[in-house]
Amino acid sequence: MLAITLSVIEPFIDVPSGVKSGGLTYYSAYLIAESPKQNIIPIHGGTLFDFFFSILPASESKARKKQVLLGYIEGLLSLLQRYEDENIDYQLRATSYIINEKTAKSIGFYKKPTDQLSRAILYYNYFNLACSYSLLQGRPSFLKIKEVQTFESSFKDLFQHKNKLLKLKNKLMQ
Repeated sequence: MLAITLSVIEPFIDVPSGVKSGGLTYYSAYLIAESPKQNIIPIHGGTLFDFFFSILPASESKARKKQVLLGYIEGLLSLLQRYEDENIDYQLRATSYIINEKTAKSIGFYKKPTDQLSRAILYYNYFNLACSYSLLQGRPSFLKIKEVQTFESSFKDLFQHKNKLLKLKNKLMQ
């Protein structure tokens, strides 16, 4: 019970303190990135707090997913803009239970095996993630952690897909 409570409360403390210290940056309502470490930028979807306060409550599941995907795309475009003047080909790494391999590949991400540490962190945060996923689905929903996927892309690859990202953003905004 303590682990569940900590899992739910932790993002309400860790994320604001991470933003305040400069270790985390919101690039959109649903995309948070850590500061680069060894040329890798881990990116994360929004927290339970973000989902709770920004998901359109009366909308259907499809509209909610569209809203979150739009937030991811807007965040990626902001992230690209932030680092475009640096001459470093950063690697972006994301673990997702929302985006599938086909969508990820269409915007320049490629599936990679999920490492054991990431999977352990997902299990620790299971209740928090299940609550976020339930808000997204509009009904109680449970994740299958084994189906969570890890994706990577380089800035070079993302810049090559920038026009696709912009087209997808425009399509999602309609």
